[in-house]
Order: sequence, then structure tokens, then C-alpha cells
Amino acid sequence: MHALHTKPPPRPHYGVRCCTFPSTLFVSHSSSRRSACIVAAVGSSSAQDTVDVAVIGSGIIGLCVARKLLQDTQLSVALLDAKQPCAGATGAGQGYIWLAHRDPASPSWPLARRSKAMWQQLAAAAGSSKLGTAMEWQENGSLLLATSADEVAQLQARAAMLQQQGVPGVVLLSPRELKMAEPALKLPTGSHGLLVKSDAQINGKQTAFAMLEDCQQLAAAAAGGSAGQTSQLLLGLQEPVVGLQPLGDGAGVEVTTQKRRVRARQGVVVAAGVWSGQLLAAATGQQGWQQLLQPRRGHLLEMQPPAGMPRIHTGMMELSYTQHYSSSSEQSHGTAAGNSSSSSKAVHITFTATTSASGTLLIGSSREFSGWEALPDAVIIDAIMQRASCFLPHLSGISAQQLLATTRVGLRPFAVGGLPSVGLVPGLPGVAVAAGHEGSGLCLGPATADLVLHQLLGLDLAAAAAAAGGGGGGEAGGGVTADELLAAAKELAPERRLASLAAASR
Repeated sequence: MHALHTKPPPRPHYGVRCCTFPSTLFVSHSSSRRSACIVAAVGSSSAQDTVDVAVIGSGIIGLCVARKLLQDTQLSVALLDAKQPCAGATGAGQGYIWLAHRDPASPSWPLARRSKAMWQQLAAAAGSSKLGTAMEWQENGSLLLATSADEVAQLQARAAMLQQQGVPGVVLLSPRELKMAEPALKLPTGSHGLLVKSDAQINGKQTAFAMLEDCQQLAAAAAGGSAGQTSQLLLGLQEPVVGLQPLGDGAGVEVTTQKRRVRARQGVVVAAGVWSGQLLAAATGQQGWQQLLQPRRGHLLEMQPPAGMPRIHTGMMELSYTQHYSSSSEQSHGTAAGNSSSSSKAVHITFTATTSASGTLLIGSSREFSGWEALPDAVIIDAIMQRASCFLPHLSGISAQQLLATTRVGLRPFAVGGLPSVGLVPGLPGVAVAAGHEGSGLCLGPATADLVLHQLLGLDLAAAAAAAGGGGGGEAGGGVTADELLAAAKELAPERRLASLAAASR
């Protein structure tokens, strides 16, 4: 096979709409960009390894899967990635572990509740656990901002909905209370806020690398050796996977990388984010996988707070951001890109802001279908800052050139229909997928690992809930039962997600 080379795409022209409330800001492309498909050549290496389970992808989903296997079973694991941890969406986000903006009617809701409780349990070990400390857990709350009468009504309905679901710390803020809570904000008269005090955030990148180290230590402890001398974990970073083949007769699945062949006796979990679509399309012959999982580039800006700006105490976002998490937002590529044609893509700019544990500001955010390009764009950075300064006037006058070096860019694994695919892959015995979480990998990761390993290996969901302290419906497990997770699994099943793609195409 040969690598497919593409010419650099022409620089797009953007049109930016200024500080109107409450709508999301849109930035329009006047020209399309090509999608680049990277096809790696298979070398002649005869290196072979055998493990129980292979995990493809070392983003937060893959790491959660690998860690659960190493912590809760005696199985050996291969963790394979074309790059390094956080090469996709994990390291480019704000790290919100929120319920405020999520929809209880969505199948992802029980995963979010359970995952949040599991992260909180890990964070409780901070000081005695390197992973718990590295997470930088901040229970600083979430704040949704409503800037019109219509949005205030939506906010009131959302508050009632969250309270009905038993989410703790849900408080509606009047205009005066909102100003007192966040003095840096400048909003139209009559604006309200919805504060969820129990929401939190973590440092996604540090969490991922600490989780990788935790996997190595768990494997070493199981093998009775050091982290560098154990057969319990085969770590293959910088090893693109170029082949995936069930062997039949119960022999497992063979995974081929550029450096080796790995036989996974009990199965494979594909958790390679948006790149999962390419791999599964090649392995199954179903091109629908590439259509189902698409790259959606996002920018997040990191900066020191401007002089004189009051500290931001919560994580905040404008209410229109919640459209990305609505159960009624099952949408195709075209509608997600603003009903644009193939020659005109839209960039959605929505205000979000928080303060990191180190004191820097994290300002966002953008969403766009721009192929596989993952470099920062100065025009988009300027658009994000323009939108942010509508809410935080202290940010006015900061240029993209000042922020290019610290801007985070990642490719979110957007899934048509708005839901991830979690479960067994049709036509590939012994292969499961956990991909398409878009910007929710951190928020859904731990519960996704529970669910996909139940489907692949039969791991007991009820026992996992009890291990998380939630077997009796307690807060440590998010109050989520095994039955609720299994009900969600039906909606997240790959065959169901592929069927939704086919329906959207008709």
C-alpha cells in the first residue's frame, strides 16, 4: 500500500458575526478542505506477541479500558497507539466533568453520572495516589448563562429537570446573584445563571499520562517485577495499526502494526477516537464506519488572566452550548455543520471559560468539520476571543498572535446521531468498539470501559458498581444500576448507530 498525499488546502475565508446575544457565533468557510486519509505500509517484521486483550488507542477511553483490565482482572493487555496519549481530543479540552449541560433523556446520561462518581472516587485518593493528585480535581461548579427571556425559561426548565434527577447543588441565580458570583461577567440586563455546585473539572492531559503510568505500575505489581519488566502489559506507542483480522475457531484476533503482529486471545477494543472509523471500515469493508465517525476540530485557548480581571470561580458556558448534548440533536454531518454545502463549512463558536488548577484561563470553544487538519487557525482564535469578550470584556484586545503558542487543538470524534458507538462490531467476532464520544470522552470514559468490557468479556456490571461503591445505589456509584447501563447499551450498540446513519442518509 502507498501513503495518500494531499496538497495543502487553500486558506478559507471567514465571516464573523459580532456580539449578539444569545445565539452561538458562526464562522463560515467559503472553501472546502480535503480530508486526508493516512494509509501506512506494512513492514516485513516478523515480531509476534500474544496477549489476552488488545486495546487500540491511548486516549482517555482506551486508557480507562486498559486500566480496568489491569486493575480488575488477571488478563494481559496490549495498549497500541499510532502516536502518544492525548494526540486526539483528550488533551485539548477543558476537562469538564459536568451534568449541568447534559440531557437526562439521552442514553449517555447514566454513563455520565456513573463516570462522574468514579472520577470523584479516584480524586478522593489524592495525596495517597499519584493518579488522584495528577487529576487536579476541582469541584468549582458549572454555570450556564441565559441572556434572553427565552433562554431564562429554558434555564428554569433545566434546573427543574436536574433537580428531579437528584443532581445535588442546583441553584438558579438572579441577575444580582450572578454578578456577585462572577464579577468578571458583563451581561445584558435580565440575564440569569444556573449554578450546579457539584459539577467539577479535571486536567485531562495530566490524567491521561498518570493513568498510563498507573497501568504500567498495575502490570508490574501483577507480574511481581518493575514497570519496565513485565509481560502483563505490552505498550506499543508510535505503532499505527494497519490490520485487524479475526482468526476464527476461537483463536482470537490478530492486530497488525507497523512493527509487529499481536494476537489477542480474548478480543480487541477499538478506542482510537475518530481514527476508529478508518480502521473499522478497512477491517469490515463497511464504509459506513468512516461516515459514522468524522473528525471535528476544536480550539481551546489558554492564557494568563489580564491585569485587573476578577478571578473566574466556576466553569461557565453560554446556554446554547447545550444543543450539542440534546437527545433531540441527532443530526447528520450537514446539519451539524450548519446545513452547509460541501463547499461551505461552518465553524460553531460558543463561549466557555474556566480557571485551571494552575490559575490560567481556558477560553473556548470552536467546532468545525475541517478534515484531518489539527493545527491552530489564527482566524478562529480571533473569533473565539471576539465571542468571549462579549461576556468577559477584560479579554478585549487580545490578538490571536499572542495565543497561538498556547492554543490547544484536537480532533473530536463526532458521531452522526450524536451518540458514541459502544459494543461488539458486527461482522468482526471478538472485536468491540468504544468511540464517537466527541467532547465527552472524559465525562463518559470510566463507565464506557465498564460497558464495553461487559459486552466483550462478560465482566459483571453489578460487581463493577459495587467496587465503585455504588452497588446499593449510593452516591459513589452515581446511583446508576447495571440495568440502566444495559438499557443505554441497546441505544449505543454499533449496529444501532450504523442503522441511524443509514436512516439519516435516506
